[in-house]
This record gives sequence, C-alpha cells and structure tokens, in this order.
Amino acid sequence: MSHKNPIVLKIIWMSFFLTLFMYAYVVEMQVGPMPASFEIDLSNPVAMALSVVSLVILMMSFVMPAILSRAAQTPSKEQTPVPPSESAPKGNSNVPLIIRWAFLESIAINGMVASFSSQQNMILPFLAVSAVGFLLSFPKGQ
Repeated sequence: MSHKNPIVLKIIWMSFFLTLFMYAYVVEMQVGPMPASFEIDLSNPVAMALSVVSLVILMMSFVMPAILSRAAQTPSKEQTPVPPSESAPKGNSNVPLIIRWAFLESIAINGMVASFSSQQNMILPFLAVSAVGFLLSFPKGQ
C-alpha cells in the first residue's frame, strides 16, 4: 500500500538506518573494539569475498529498484487486465525504495559476517558504505 503520509516512509527508513548501529554494537561486544581505520583484512578470503559482494550489492541497490519501477509501470503481455475495485490496493510506489534499503542493510550484515569470520572488527567500512547509501536514499516528501 502506498502511503499518503510521508512520515510513515521516514519511520521505515529510520528503523533500517538505526539497525546498522545495532550491528556495529553486536560486533563490538562479540569481537572487540572498533578500530579507528577503515582497514579490511583482504588476506582473509571470506572478508575479501564479502567486500566484492558488498560492492555488487551497492550497485544493485540503485539499479534494481529503478528496473522494478519501470517494470511496474509497463504492463506485461501475459497479464490480464483486472478491473479496478474499491478494495484492491492501488499499487505501491514505495516497494522499490524499501528493496533498496534492504540491499543497503545487507552490506552492513556482510561486514558483521566478515568480522565474525576473521575475529577482527572490520565492520566500519561496510557500515560507512551502507550509511552513505541510506543517506543518499532518504525518502523525499510526497
């Protein structure tokens, strides 16, 4: 359901964004304090793989929602037209944005997994990339 009230979308954004800091807290409690640098131990194959996957996810977080928005606007040949009804939802323009946020959150989760696998706190670069992506995709007023 597309919300007329932009505050609802901002609350959803804030819940995704604040979750990033919960991941950092969990890593700090389980692995140790966060270093001051943005170093990633690329000698660890898991950390290296998750770094590459995170870069791909970052690109996907901005490409996939655009593709989904375009696909939702163009009717498919296989779809049969459904007559509009009062009870049917009118479409959801917020779904691509929420999918972007889920992709961006998964970058921080990759940092958490890399930290746990190497037993070194290396979530900071993943967290920074994810946070910048979230800040760039803050919901605009509708």
